[in-house]
Amino acid sequence: MHAFYSPQLTISCQEVQLPASESRHALQVLRLGAGDHILLLNGHGIHAEAVLDVVDNRRHSTTTCRILQAVAAPKPQPHITLFIAPPKSKNIDAVIRTATELGAATIVPVLCRFGVAKPDLDTIANWTKTVIAAAKQSHNPWFPEIKAPVTFADALKDAGAHGFFGAVPKPTDADSPAALPVDDQQQTSLWIGPEGGFAPEELSALEAKGLQPLTVGQWILRVETAVPALLAVVLDRCQHPRHEPAE
Repeated sequence: MHAFYSPQLTISCQEVQLPASESRHALQVLRLGAGDHILLLNGHGIHAEAVLDVVDNRRHSTTTCRILQAVAAPKPQPHITLFIAPPKSKNIDAVIRTATELGAATIVPVLCRFGVAKPDLDTIANWTKTVIAAAKQSHNPWFPEIKAPVTFADALKDAGAHGFFGAVPKPTDADSPAALPVDDQQQTSLWIGPEGGFAPEELSALEAKGLQPLTVGQWILRVETAVPALLAVVLDRCQHPRHEPAE
């Protein structure tokens, strides 16, 4: 079933009108018509099965949807905040897309010492479009909130002490920790540094905060590879907790 973004959707709606861009996509690209069933997402946990009811085929911009059933989805657990040093613009779409598909709740662009990108507000607006497209593809009813860029110091000051940071694998690394560090509200964080890695003083600050290093595999990962790989590990740790064997 094709999914569409409907910011008007509420749990009590009986009908909504698709935004013009969504209507054009439904009618011109997907060739849907009156009577076809679709999925609506409002980005804040409400999703609904609906029927395309009234279509203005002359303008391809007015599509009314009749709601069959609206559901409030529970918030995903844990609440993952992704602190990321944005890579170059050609790679950031992949980062935003996979973070949305895997259920990150918040994305915070962090300006690190070795970072190469400093996104402006127009860039953030384009990221929001990527979030919507990824949520529609994955049927994720909870769109991640994208924050304005902050310095590393400010990000660390506002962050909790529970979470992981992506680390460069070393031969001396011990086995990965068995438990996922989350707080009482089931909140955790994942920090991904820039292509050049975190600066030494940034690594020291993360460790002093109480965050745990996390690696995947034996090699250095690109940012757009590290995000889905490490997010998947965090989700797996939460959903399938391990326990240390009894001695």
